[in-house]
Amino acid sequence: MKYLVFFLFVFLLFQEVSFAQDVKKNRFEINTFQNRGANTIGPESVKATGINIGYTRYVLNRLNLGVAYGFGEFYGRGSDLLERFDDFNDLERDYRQFQIKLGYDVIQTERFVLGIQAEYLRNYRNGVDEILTSWDRDEQGNKVNFQESIGFSRSATPSFYTGAYLMTKLHNQIYLKGDASYGVPSMNFDYQLFQFSFGLTYQF
Repeated sequence: MKYLVFFLFVFLLFQEVSFAQDVKKNRFEINTFQNRGANTIGPESVKATGINIGYTRYVLNRLNLGVAYGFGEFYGRGSDLLERFDDFNDLERDYRQFQIKLGYDVIQTERFVLGIQAEYLRNYRNGVDEILTSWDRDEQGNKVNFQESIGFSRSATPSFYTGAYLMTKLHNQIYLKGDASYGVPSMNFDYQLFQFSFGLTYQF
């Protein structure tokens, strides 16, 4: 049994070395993504879904550097600032994200790649940034002439992620690719973030 395991290990190692010598240096990717976040000390939660387009280049046989641009929609729950945006259907839920990734293929064969990565992500979204209320009181002390002012802005949030990716070959230079990462926003460690994506990769 131990000889079988040994020979299997040698075979996989040979496959990795052979493939590494002929690995394609470029990857073009398109995928769907879902980013989720939650405040660990409060009820707030956020979600963004959309489509990502990216390019990755191998700088060494296993080490790769990539960039990606994504667009979609953003939703939030658990606070007035997040939920009041739902009241304005005429406003776009315009969400954009930009990513820089550094990855390393831990296992690299012709049909299968498993790697780890670190990522910087910066997102841009529309949202409510302030809610101001005012009122008067009548002779009985009741609130009257209630007024509300809502301010909108476009915010940018940088985040940092670490995670893993998996690629399996479909045909020739086309692969299925999935990513899963965990992260935190810059300067806001009360939030924890999760990122998932799934799509197609063309390696050339």
